[in-house]
Amino acid sequence: MSQAAGRTTFVRRTAPIPLSEFFGLPDHASPSVSPCGRLLGWMAPLDGAIHVWVRPLDGSAPARAITRELPHSVHLYTFCQDDRQLLVVQDGRGDEQWHLTLVDHTTGWCRPVRTRPGVQARVLGYGRLDRGGMLLGLNEDDPARHDAYRLDLASGECTLVQRNPGWASWLVGTGLDVRGGIRVLDDGTLQAELGRDGVFVPYLTVNPLQAGATFVHGFNRDDSALFVVSSLHTDTARLERHDLDTGQVSVLFHDPEYDVESVWQHPETLEVQAVTVLADQRRITVLDPCLEPHVAALRAQVPGQVTVSRRERTDRWWMVSGAPPDGPTGYHLYDAENRRAIRIFSHRTALARRQLAPKRPFTTTSRDGLRLHGYVTLPRNAEEGPCPAVLLVHGGPWARDGQRFEAVPGWLADRGYACVQVNFRGSTGYGNAFVTAGDGQWGAAMQDDLLDALDHLVEQGLVNADRVAVMGASYGGYAALTGATRDGDTFRCAIAIAAPSNLLTWLQSVPRYWSPLLAVFHQRVGHPEHDRERLVDRSPLTHVSRVRMPVLLAQGGNDPRVPVAEAEQMVEALRCAGIQHEYLLFPDEGHGVTDPGNRMRLYSTVEAFLDQHLGAQPPRSGHLDSPPYRVDGDVEA
Repeated sequence: MSQAAGRTTFVRRTAPIPLSEFFGLPDHASPSVSPCGRLLGWMAPLDGAIHVWVRPLDGSAPARAITRELPHSVHLYTFCQDDRQLLVVQDGRGDEQWHLTLVDHTTGWCRPVRTRPGVQARVLGYGRLDRGGMLLGLNEDDPARHDAYRLDLASGECTLVQRNPGWASWLVGTGLDVRGGIRVLDDGTLQAELGRDGVFVPYLTVNPLQAGATFVHGFNRDDSALFVVSSLHTDTARLERHDLDTGQVSVLFHDPEYDVESVWQHPETLEVQAVTVLADQRRITVLDPCLEPHVAALRAQVPGQVTVSRRERTDRWWMVSGAPPDGPTGYHLYDAENRRAIRIFSHRTALARRQLAPKRPFTTTSRDGLRLHGYVTLPRNAEEGPCPAVLLVHGGPWARDGQRFEAVPGWLADRGYACVQVNFRGSTGYGNAFVTAGDGQWGAAMQDDLLDALDHLVEQGLVNADRVAVMGASYGGYAALTGATRDGDTFRCAIAIAAPSNLLTWLQSVPRYWSPLLAVFHQRVGHPEHDRERLVDRSPLTHVSRVRMPVLLAQGGNDPRVPVAEAEQMVEALRCAGIQHEYLLFPDEGHGVTDPGNRMRLYSTVEAFLDQHLGAQPPRSGHLDSPPYRVDGDVEA
């Protein structure tokens, strides 16, 4: 990596923001309007855990925590169509064996959905008020396949509707009937199948090079049309409307640079009214002129990137969030009748009062000519000159970073570090060619993109090339370990959370319910038989002897996606090689660290690790609240 010109950055000493404000329990999360528009729900703390709170939308009665009798924090929830019950999802051990409970908010009665222990549940579809019930996917008979069951809201009983013929996902009609599914063939080809009454035929075939950005969004209200986000005939995914009676396909929207990110549908007809793409920021394109004044009102009244998460059945009340680049998400209730956005609360109230560093977008070019997009968060109080930096690598890797504020970059900037985030090849949102450019490139060109982006920021005088750490979780943790074993001249230290260390053992241990997607992993990462030599060479465990920097590893003991053995074999190899390292094992966590007490331990350890080995400023005490902050549950990843 090129060396930075200029003097060392000095940071004016200010009191650090307490860790609890970044990583403790959020004040509010996942607000929603009930389908009939009478209730407002959200998740918030109570007695050290996250519970679901409900109050009348008009504020005529105080909010109540309706899940306070449940033993664990709530992971997510949804209103049932009768506005009376809610389906609550919990995961007490982090092993993704979800516990489902129906809660009657009028009586507080909690009724577990009756499934066997060890069964994973997925919500496949919701019935309307006049049809009722829900459709769930349960892998009761075969851990590798979820069959379709109808959930009776009155009894909590599940009845088998359709055996899974080998689909990775389901296509469910608005009447809760199974209309088809998506099959992944052995070569990674996606095949959408449609039909009724258990008879299904191929409808759409997508080859592996086009599969990264193509998916079926869903049906309109009478199931006569299918909305497909497709890159079959173009690089970036466009939105198509497929008329199932006539076979006519019409293109509703296409952006030549970015994939369609989300689709806004009318709550009654389910016809498309707007679409979004995620460039540096989210862009909303209105397709239905009736929506234009409402989008204009939201742009004027809601700070940050606008997301509409729920529009109730009459379409008067919308749940809206605004995500600025320099502060936590703000939640708003939009009154469409009066075109007025009412701010109801913030995700993190204390942080909303702080002056925080904004994420700034940048672009550069990779060594082989690909255009790369990323974000850098610089300390607010840094004087002119290059900063010590943490390269924060996103997970997935088939995901991407955006400009909305996040706790980790905000915290790092507050501690005096520049935080660098790169949408390397293989990241989504930029078209199929960009995704497939990452095929077979774990530990190779995908890693080179990270270094090329760092070089760009060094040349801009923003990052001190001599003081850079690499950090990430999941795929980002793998990239951090690769940085430690491959890029020793670039990084001072590495922090890897839930990181695969041996690609062969990791691919052989993916959860059984990922079996329909194995062909995708084999195409994008490598096949354990056909690509064995490459997978061994790209595994950080193979090259532990090259490590010349301190390494911090963190792992959840119940992680079903990256088993604890991935961390422990790396730790043992580092120990045998006499390489300086630290290891945090969280026995009660899964893929990531979600409990706030554990998060506080993790990030206070990371902070001390960075202070020692990167040193934006000398180690200091007092980052934790006084008295010591103690909580028992959280919903953030």
